[in-house]
Amino acid sequence: MNKIMNFLKNKEIVMYTSQNCKYCASTKEAFEKANLEYIEKDIKEHSDDWHVAVSTTGMPVTPAVLYMGDYFLPARDFPNPEILVKILEDYKSIDTNDLTMERLKTLNHNINQAFNAMDNRLKLIEESLNTLKNNNGKKPNNKKAKK
Repeated sequence: MNKIMNFLKNKEIVMYTSQNCKYCASTKEAFEKANLEYIEKDIKEHSDDWHVAVSTTGMPVTPAVLYMGDYFLPARDFPNPEILVKILEDYKSIDTNDLTMERLKTLNHNINQAFNAMDNRLKLIEESLNTLKNNNGKKPNNKKAKK
């Protein structure tokens, strides 16, 4: 376990990428534009490291970025590569149980996604009810006028 913890506490930026991932390409471009040095690890070539990332975060998404023991995942931690660059430039790690913190971040993201989906469904139901109310509950008249 010490080997994993030492690996996670590394101060280099490690970016896990996959081939044909357009978001990976745009994240690499943002890093290069900001002169952020990083180590790129293809998830197929570095499957053991990738397994640690997925086991730790519970989310197999790329690009996954590891910095100072913390993982940063798209949608969960940043909405676009430029925001990720800003986060990393100002980041200060806190000493916590890495696995617990990563799982809490993922759980928080999943709960947020579920509430957003529920909110969208409730809005659709509300719109349907308002439409029925405005039509006084009457069905539209589809009969053609007689000549």
